[in-house]
Amino acid sequence: MTDPSPVLIPTKDRKQAMDWSLALTSQGIEVAIVQTEEERFALQVSAVDSIRAFQTLKLYHQENRGWGWWVARADEGPRFETRAILWVAVLILWYAVTERFGHWKSAGILDSNACLLGEWWRLFTAVTLHHDLAHLAGNCAIGLLLFGLAGARYGLGLSLLTAYLAGVIGNFTGLLVYEVGYNSLGASGMVMGTLGLLISRPMTSQELPATQRKRLIVAVSVGVMLFVLLGVSGDPQTDMVAHLAGFVAGLFFGWMLRRLTARLAPSVQAGALGGFILLLVLTWGLALR
Repeated sequence: MTDPSPVLIPTKDRKQAMDWSLALTSQGIEVAIVQTEEERFALQVSAVDSIRAFQTLKLYHQENRGWGWWVARADEGPRFETRAILWVAVLILWYAVTERFGHWKSAGILDSNACLLGEWWRLFTAVTLHHDLAHLAGNCAIGLLLFGLAGARYGLGLSLLTAYLAGVIGNFTGLLVYEVGYNSLGASGMVMGTLGLLISRPMTSQELPATQRKRLIVAVSVGVMLFVLLGVSGDPQTDMVAHLAGFVAGLFFGWMLRRLTARLAPSVQAGALGGFILLLVLTWGLALR
């Protein structure tokens, strides 16, 4: 009588296959990792051990159940991108420069009248300006945390570029909604866009275990409450339309980035970072010409 055919246990990716194989091996279960198709892997165990293997994996999942789907995976790099502090340093330096040269600030602020006359670059330059030190400090403190987290998940280049574009979309939305004479400045729309990127990650995670759906709801709810706390204020200077539009744009960009299942090459990150810097230089060059 021949032995029953071996049982294949499908896995999400190679990393999960390796993790599960270690868990089974630790329980004395013989296991092999097989590639079923391109970038698809499974565990092969004997039919005799299959029931015990499923029980072991169930226990392994219960013991390791947590927030792993929210934080960066081990193969995605660090959980916090410390280089995000460079962007915060640029904002602080630029605030000092524009306070020293007041006409530079006037040239970069979002002025609806000037935009309607063709000065479209103000939609971009206004993102890097701030009313005062309190405005700057708030955006830098919150932004450093959010930029660092987003940079670890999407890469520094892509997170900065998409968050910046979210801020620009926020400014453009404000331009459409408010009446003539609308003025605005600040990186708050960009910060809200970064928050949208972070919330979008768990919302669009694939193959989320059913036991973690409650945690998903909690995480998204916390993100929305953070938006209400940070983006909605009774202060008449708070541009809630730009904040909301930047937040929604960040959600959309995060969804787009999550659609790219393969890890993006360093050249893509470098290109995105280069595009971000080019937009800064180009728009400010037009503003100060």
